[in-house]
Amino acid sequence: LGGRGFDWVATDDDRWLFVAVPDRQQVVVIDLQSFAIRQRIAVAGKPTRLALSLDGGALWVAQRAEQEGESDRVDAFAVNDGHAIGGAALPRGHHEIVFGEAGRVFVSSRDAGTVSVFDAAAQSLREVELGGEPLALLALPNNGGLWAVDGRSGAVHRLSAQGEQIDRIALESGLGPARLTPDGRFVLIVSPAQHRLYVLDAHTCALRHRLT
Repeated sequence: LGGRGFDWVATDDDRWLFVAVPDRQQVVVIDLQSFAIRQRIAVAGKPTRLALSLDGGALWVAQRAEQEGESDRVDAFAVNDGHAIGGAALPRGHHEIVFGEAGRVFVSSRDAGTVSVFDAAAQSLREVELGGEPLALLALPNNGGLWAVDGRSGAVHRLSAQGEQIDRIALESGLGPARLTPDGRFVLIVSPAQHRLYVLDAHTCALRHRLT
């Protein structure tokens, strides 16, 4: 790789593997059939989180700024040949990327306490101010909207599929990663600080279990 990898993602057919190498400001593309490097995609900042679009055609790359005073970024690249197909500046902070329906992309900025909403159809970008530290994002299917987990305040912000804030579920500080169960019925949120697992109903948002 030429440096230490930070994140990686593979295509659904296991043909290509993309690895973020922050020190080189590159995303390395590996052919999983031959285990040879196919391409090195140069990016403006230090690549951190990688995500493949729902249709598998675009690789989204979140980046931290290289120099103080510069903006963080997120950029999209075509999977087939690595050419740039879009991007935008982001507020400061570590970023998570999830994909909603109708071509929407949600990117969190931990330090700034925001979620950026990219609408591909309208070619628009807007910032949603949440406050705190959004550590995890979870997009629910069937226009179920977005859940943003704030680790500092211990709350879960619910946003609509269009990125409008709906409400806030109070739990406890120290929340971390979140996952949706395969059947789509429950949201699982871990609290490393409190040694707990929260199980919430994905549709009613009711707290079902608090497991220590």
